[in-house]
Amino acid sequence: IGDKKEIKIKISVADDPNYPPFFNPRCYIPPRTRNTTDIWPLMGTLHSLLGYQALFTDRKRGSRSAMALDNDRCEAKVYFIKKGDDWDYYIPVGTTPTFSFGCTNDQTPRRATPTLKPYWNASYDRPEDSAINPLWFVDGKKKHRRHILTEIRLKDMITESPSVYECTMDLQAPNIGIKASMKFSVEAIGCHDGFYGGNCSEACVCQNGGSCHPFNGACKCPDGWKGRACDIKDPKVVMSPTYQNVTSGQTVRLSCEV
Repeated sequence: IGDKKEIKIKISVADDPNYPPFFNPRCYIPPRTRNTTDIWPLMGTLHSLLGYQALFTDRKRGSRSAMALDNDRCEAKVYFIKKGDDWDYYIPVGTTPTFSFGCTNDQTPRRATPTLKPYWNASYDRPEDSAINPLWFVDGKKKHRRHILTEIRLKDMITESPSVYECTMDLQAPNIGIKASMKFSVEAIGCHDGFYGGNCSEACVCQNGGSCHPFNGACKCPDGWKGRACDIKDPKVVMSPTYQNVTSGQTVRLSCEV
């Protein structure tokens, strides 16, 4: 019935170094308990003379933002983009501003300080990160000459309590100059139960009471369970004497239930 055609398919199988995901207890955040619709598992607040500005997804005035999380290093990166007539005027085409940003932290244990890096011509000069949406740099009818992408990086995070930083910033451009001191704080609020990720939009797979890490969805299984989703039985003998004065070398009688 016609000519036979042969199709050859080559399949290569390789281990994924990031699977199964690692549960890092240092930056674990329990599921969110407060009643809030905030998108990100981390809440950043800028305390300055201008008041308080929460760093959430803000789609007003042409801005875009996203959060990327790295569980292995307990690291979070926030990207947000600014564009508009004001920025086109402040920083004319062909010029590059001078910029510096630094922070200190005196908490115990001491927290690694955040970094802030602007990409002044992000339409063609920006980091490669899947969290950055290329559509951010597509203009509609109004064409902007400059798209400014800002990256805030938080390294070696400790999430058991809010981190507070004292920061200074200096921006000098042809038509603008800013020197400012501010207090910047980051609080871990977690994702709603059953979700994880930078936007708390990925579904957790942990079963049988397993804890889901909000950074990468890794599961911490309770006693008696193991596996990526805590769905494999793992029988164990756990001895928890109710009589607390048992000493080394003493003879005791154990009873086990199966």
